[in-house]
Order: sequence, then C-alpha cells, then structure tokens
Amino acid sequence: MAADTPLNRLVLSAASVADDLGYVALADLAHALGAVTADYRIIGGHMVTMLAGRWQLGAELYRETGDVDLGVPPIVARDYNVVDRLKDLGYTQVAGNRFARRLSDVPLRLAGGENPQPEVFTDAADIWRCLEIALAAGLRPADFADGARAESAAVIRTLFSSRHGPGMTALAAEQHLSGRAADERFTRVRALISRILGPA
Repeated sequence: MAADTPLNRLVLSAASVADDLGYVALADLAHALGAVTADYRIIGGHMVTMLAGRWQLGAELYRETGDVDLGVPPIVARDYNVVDRLKDLGYTQVAGNRFARRLSDVPLRLAGGENPQPEVFTDAADIWRCLEIALAAGLRPADFADGARAESAAVIRTLFSSRHGPGMTALAAEQHLSGRAADERFTRVRALISRILGPA
C-alpha cells in the first residue's frame, strides 16, 4: 500500500470548497508567521493529509478539512505577536484560541433547502490515518514505549477497544460506513494498533 520511499515534494489541490477554505487558511497562516518556521507545527487534518500523500497511501486516507490547526507554545505566540498578525489579516478572535475571517470569493451551492451538516468528530479518522502512516514509516511498539507517546498509545487503545466504543463509533459515522464496512475497518484498526503500538 505504501511507497518504499516517501516523497520529498508534494503538490496538493483542493477537491472541495472545504479544502479550498483550508488551503486559504494555510496560506494566511504562512503569510502571518512569515519566517517564524521553527517554533510551530501544523497539526490535525492538514498534517495527516500531507503525511498520507508523502507516503502515497491513496485516496482512502483523504479527509476534507476547512480549517487549520496550529501547535504553537504560548510564549512563541506572545513573542511573535501571532494574535496581532492574524488580526492584521482580517481574522477575528471568535473564542479563546479560535480565529475566523469571512470570505466572499468562494462559490458555494446548496441544493434547495439543504443545510450544511455540523462538523463531526474527526480525530478518530485522523487516528486511523496516522496508524496507516506509522505502518508505512516503519514505526513499532518500541517507538511508543514511554513518555507522551506511551500515554497517547494508551488513549488510542482505549478509544478503539470495542467495535461500538467511542473511537470506532465516531470513525464509522464520519466515513458513513455500513455495518460490514465498519466491522472491516475495526479489524484493520485493531491490527494496526497491535502491530504499531503493541499490547497495553
């Protein structure tokens, strides 16, 4: 499923309005942060999509995301005036560490009377996608033996300990899986957990 050698250059394109919005937000963030590249990380859906693309893992691991998740230490956010930089680009602080801006140049058509669906819990899908990436990258249980990685592995094992538990329920709902497809995906996730994270 994975390429033997990961790509060092990757070109992604928007396949939907949500993707377009996410890429606009990524471009805005790159503009706002400029040369400050060593002190933050893009996390969440965009990061996972890029890693899946880098390892050429296929369209099955694709997920739309219309926002950008940024991991930045508070001291870096303060020292580099990240909030002011975002506000200078027209973003408003809508809650705590969440920023948004209006766009008027993205066409959107909804079928008569159709409303956009509320955002679903997508971290479960990202966990599955990251397990596939970890397999491609050759990670093993020793890589998750201590510290924060061991704690994360324990959380993942718990989330996916049951076919009808919170992790699998969220994954099946987000991907609109049939009962049989959800059973197959659960089997795959449990196999990945066993191989990559090891037993508890």
